This record gives sequence, C-alpha cells and structure tokens, in this order.
Amino acid sequence: MKCRCKYKRKFCFSCAQASLKSLRRFKSRWQLTMTLVALLGTWLTPLSAQASTAQSRSLRVNSIPGNFEKRSSIANLGSFDNPPILNIVNPVSPSLTLQNSGLSSHVQSATNADSLNVVVRDGMPYTATPVANWPAIVSQSAVVVDLNTGTVIYGKDPLARHYPASITKILTALIALQRGHLTDRLTTSKLAAEQGGNRVYLVPGEVEPLEKLLYGLMLNSGNDAAVVIAQKYGGSVSHFAEMMNEEAVALGATHSHFDNPNGMPDPNHWTTAYDMARITEAAMKIPEFDKIVSTKTYKWTGKDWTSTLVNLNHMLFTYPGAIGVKTGFTMAAHETLVVAAKRGSQTFLAVLMDAPLDAQIRNDATQLLNFAFAHYRTQTVLPKGSVVAVVKNPDGTANSIVTDAPCLATVPIGHSIQTQVHLGWSVPKTSMPANSPVGILQVSQNGQELSTNLPVVLKDPYTLHKAPPIDAHPFELALLFAGGALALVLLVSKFRARPEPGQSGP
Repeated sequence: MKCRCKYKRKFCFSCAQASLKSLRRFKSRWQLTMTLVALLGTWLTPLSAQASTAQSRSLRVNSIPGNFEKRSSIANLGSFDNPPILNIVNPVSPSLTLQNSGLSSHVQSATNADSLNVVVRDGMPYTATPVANWPAIVSQSAVVVDLNTGTVIYGKDPLARHYPASITKILTALIALQRGHLTDRLTTSKLAAEQGGNRVYLVPGEVEPLEKLLYGLMLNSGNDAAVVIAQKYGGSVSHFAEMMNEEAVALGATHSHFDNPNGMPDPNHWTTAYDMARITEAAMKIPEFDKIVSTKTYKWTGKDWTSTLVNLNHMLFTYPGAIGVKTGFTMAAHETLVVAAKRGSQTFLAVLMDAPLDAQIRNDATQLLNFAFAHYRTQTVLPKGSVVAVVKNPDGTANSIVTDAPCLATVPIGHSIQTQVHLGWSVPKTSMPANSPVGILQVSQNGQELSTNLPVVLKDPYTLHKAPPIDAHPFELALLFAGGALALVLLVSKFRARPEPGQSGP
C-alpha cells in the first residue's frame, strides 16, 4: 500500500497523519475497527508469505543428504565461513597422531619397522611389499584377494582373457538377488528346459521360487535354472546379458564381456581372473548368496526330478575353512574355479582359470590359499567410530566427528603400516541428526590410497536454534492481529477526542 505523497514510499509519517485524520469519517467504531483490521492484514500478509517462502527454501536445503562442503585437508578448515572448533584427538592408541599442521597421520607398530605401500598395476591394487616365493601353479591365470579389504596380494596373468564356463553363474546369481526376492515365483520356458549340460531338469511350465532355483544354479550348476532367472529379470537372455555387462563395469570388472547367464561356450563370452574376483567380492557381501554357496547338500524336489544336490565345489569338503563359491568346466574353458576360505577373522578369495584337470586346479587353489593365510593378515588402521575431530554444537557442547566405517589394510605378516590421513569436513549449516555425513577421510601411504573417501559422521545430533517463522503459530498470530487492531482503535479514539486547531470544543 503506497502513500500518495511525492516520495511514493510504502509509508511515511506525514501520510500516516493524513490517514488518521481521514478516519474521522467513520461514524461507527465497529466499522472503524474492521477497516483497521483489514488494513493490518494487508500489511502482514507479505511478511507472512515471505517467512513461509524462507521456511520452504530452508526445507529444500535440509532435504539434501550429506549437506557439507568437501575440503582436501585439515589446514583448509580455517578458510570456512564460521570456522569449526577443531580438536584433534587420539581415541585409538598412543601410536596414532593426527597432525593439524602437517596434514598427516602415522600409524606405526611398536614391533615392526617395515611399511606397507599399496600400488596399482594394470588396474589392480597390489601390496608393494609382496612376499617372495609364492608357489608355482599350473593354472594359466589366477589372483588371490583379501576379502576384508579387496586388495590383490597375488596375480598370475590376472587380466588375460579366458572362457569362464560356469563361474559365470556367480554374476547371474548376484543380479537375481539384486533385482528379485527369494520368494519370487519363476516359470520355466521351453528354451530353459532345452538347455544342455548340467541341469536340474526343469520342464516347461514348471514354477519354482527363486531361492530354490539359486540352489540348483550354484550347487548343481543348472544351466536351465540360469535361463529361467535371466528371462524373469531380464525379459530375455540377450537383455539379461546386457545387464550382466553393465553390472560388471559398475563393479570395476572392465575386462569382460558376457553373452549368456550360464557360461556356455561362446566366442563373445569371456572374462579375466581379476574381473571374476571383483564380481565375487560383491556377491559375497550378500548374506543370501554367502549362505547358498557354502551349502554342501540340498534336497531338490521338482516336477519331474527329485534328488539330493551335492555341491560340485569339492573344496568345501576338502579344504579347512572353505566357504564357497563355484566351479566351472567346458572343453573350451577347461577347468575354472573360484574358492573362498575363512579362518578366524581372515578371509581370502582365489580365482583360477584354465587348468587341464580338476585335481590340478584344486591343488593350485590349496597352495595359494595356504600361502596367503601363512603370510598375510588384515590390519585395522582406524576402527569404525574413531573420533577424528570435535565440533562445538550451537549450545556450546562438544560433538565428535567419527569414522562411519573401519579403515583396513592388508599387511604381510612381520610388516607394519605407515599412513597419511587427509581429513576434510565442514560445520553443518543446518540441523542434522546423529550419523549424518559431514566430511571425508582419505587414508593413503605415499600417495597410494588405502581407503577412498571414508565417510566421517556426527556422533550426536547437531541442532540449530532458530526463531520460528511468523506463520508457524496461528494462535499467537491471531493475538498479534487483534492486539494491533485494538491499539489502533484506541489511538484513533484518542485522536478524534482532540479538537482540531481553530475549533472550539463542545
């Protein structure tokens, strides 16, 4: 509501006086009050709308998970707006020191003086201090991986292309568990029932749950079960193969091309020992997959075939600590094997490809796993929940910033690790609950990363105390409205009671 003076402002003192004088024309106090209320509402509405808009904008910002700014090092924290109160603490052990000025951390063992360095060769992370004298093997290609860290500790031509045969089914099962549920009902097609090689003898129209088909797939290597799964979750075998290739790339298995879900010989179907290690590593993180591949026997009752399935992975019966995962064989691929074993908290995975005989590939796997258990271990650099910094809450209390996951490293037995920690985080700009991400911790050794972007989170809730928006409390707003109107009425009544200059009173 703009005034009529030459300044064209929303309101000015001279216009206010003129407005009050004009109010004398109202004969009824009720008419005067309602007019003033309407006028007050006209002035308050833009303010209320503005407050509502500001609140909505704030909610949109708050809805972004992990609303924080990345910083490359501790030293950069001082350049923030509202710089954090930074206290570097040592919750792990006296050997851990986070240096604010040096931007580094050193984790040292009191008993070992050597260091671990992780390097990348041919796209794979290796330990830079490999243990000498790994056993000679017959298999043409192989890798050994610490499943706790994903670090490759041994490789023999790990990126050489080979036909995978039935270890392909590891990827098939992985995608099925990602896209489906164990209780899903799958119908057997004519194409699936016509598959050759290992089968669970499904017949066209037979309906089975996904869980049962996965046991038939992984224990008995059922080629028919693989096609049923592919048609269910891919729509067709060809489209499911596209899904397999997309998933492989997403897992870092970029040296492969899959053309079918069961590993039947095909010139366009190949992989590498390294890629199969990456795929199996992801699959073993799924509890249902882990349970299935470690099962030794399974009672199968189908429409036309009843049997007790015995896991074709003989390592489950012969190697101490074996927990899976899959064998394969075709005339083109020869023997292939993926096997995992666990002893205590240590778990290793071996992938072997292209061996002449089953006995030879199992002997190769036994030697490699024995050597890994005897010479390597997983060491914790930073446990989950380690306090890496402290920020002050708005009320002045301390709030710890902690690691959201453990940082682990694969270490040759008798060696220690020396690492650098680069911490980047920012003070929350909005209220956040506990465990909200506020930064990144990068752990490396001589520039080679042990842990990439390890998230750090708030240990406790962080609450900003802000005044409520004007439209947040309708009752209080109504009182404000009525009080303002009453005050104006009283003011006008007092003004009307005074005679204008030059006039006599009654």
